[in-house]
This record gives sequence, C-alpha cells and structure tokens, in this order.
Amino acid sequence: MYPTLDETKASELIGEVDEDYSDNTISQNNYEYFNTYNIYNYVGYWNEEIYRLGVVYLMSDFTLSPVFNIRGTKELPKEVKDYGEVPAIFDEEGERNYISVVESSFKIEGREDNAKGVFYIPKSESAGFKVNGIKINIPRAVLDYLQGKIKGLFFVRQKRIPTILCQAMTLPMDTQSELPMLSGTDGKWFIEGFLSKEGVLT
Repeated sequence: MYPTLDETKASELIGEVDEDYSDNTISQNNYEYFNTYNIYNYVGYWNEEIYRLGVVYLMSDFTLSPVFNIRGTKELPKEVKDYGEVPAIFDEEGERNYISVVESSFKIEGREDNAKGVFYIPKSESAGFKVNGIKINIPRAVLDYLQGKIKGLFFVRQKRIPTILCQAMTLPMDTQSELPMLSGTDGKWFIEGFLSKEGVLT
C-alpha cells in the first residue's frame, strides 16, 4: 500500500477568501475554513511535516486487527511509479514474497522506502494556496489476496510529528501611531480607524 500526495488548488476545493471576506471561486464549498463543512471534510496535511500511516483490518469475525505499517518514503511522491518497481506478492512457485527490511533503519533493502509508514510532505513547488491530501494506492494483487480474508479496512494516522514551531503572519506598523497596517487591493496601505470623519469615537 503506497501513499502519494494529492495536491489540489484551494480555489477548486475549499474556495479562496479575499480581504473583504468574499469568495468568488468555482468551488461548491466556498469560504475556506470559515465553512465548517471544509473543516470536517477537507482539512489538509501540512507540507514540510512528517507523518506516519498504518492500516487496520476488519476481520471476518468482525474483530479489528492490530495496526499494520504501510509503505513509507523520504519525500512523499505524487505518483506510485516514483516508488520504483512494486514487488510481486508471490514468486514464480506461488510462495509468498517477504520484503527484506534493514532493522537499524527500517528501510527496505536496496531502496529508500521504509517499512514503518513514515513520510515527509515536501514543500509545494507550484504557486498559490494548496490543500494537501493523501491518496492510498492499493495494488490489485493485494486486493485480490485480501479478498475473503477480511471484511474491510481503514487507515489510521499517528499523531503529527511537529517540525514547525508556529505559524504566523507579520504586519507592517505605522511608526507614528504604532498601529498595524494592511495593504489594500489598490496597493495603498491603510489603518483601521476608530474615529469617524466627524471626530466621533466609533
């Protein structure tokens, strides 16, 4: 089971809010994460972070298996082919192929993949706000092998391993009033006012 990065433009998935809190995008679920539907259904994964995934099987007797690791990799690719050759489940004589793992690093022998389901999401090279999703690719041979042995499966994620300490936005400040300034769409800077033109406190 191979995880790949499913990167989607925010404007197509969750909308994009401008400085007036309006959203004119083509998304059916506008207003980014101001929309609770998007919070529940489309919260993405942070780039430049490390995650770990596993799979749990619903067995034929309706019990749950322990968590099994899936394939991990140094940098999460966008295509399964970037993992290289996918080994066959059975050899030519019909015997199970077991993947050799280096115990000290949990890397798969002769490859950069790891057997612990750990991966790093690289920083996006394309411009604009993106939502990072994870697509789990299950080879047809694996599905055929599992058929009749399980009733279903689901994926679980270990708690995020934080590598980013905080997320912030800095604002310029007016040196006279020491108030924060915002940039308008016309390129000019403005300060939120507390007095009306008549001098009344609002």
